[in-house]
Amino acid sequence: MKGLFIACVLALAASCSYERYSEKIEIIKNNIQLADSATVMRYAETITAVELKKHLYKYASNEF
Repeated sequence: MKGLFIACVLALAASCSYERYSEKIEIIKNNIQLADSATVMRYAETITAVELKKHLYKYASNEF
């Protein structure tokens, strides 16, 4: 019983010491810096729905 209690306390302490996944994602999003947003937008506007669908199917297939 004492061992179970110690294991639970250690598990609780370990889980509290790490950042949550959503917090990690938020930190990553806040640290992204664009060197030239005009260039990014220029290339983003070249992506079409047909092209995106084609690549998505390729990545989701057994071929990849």
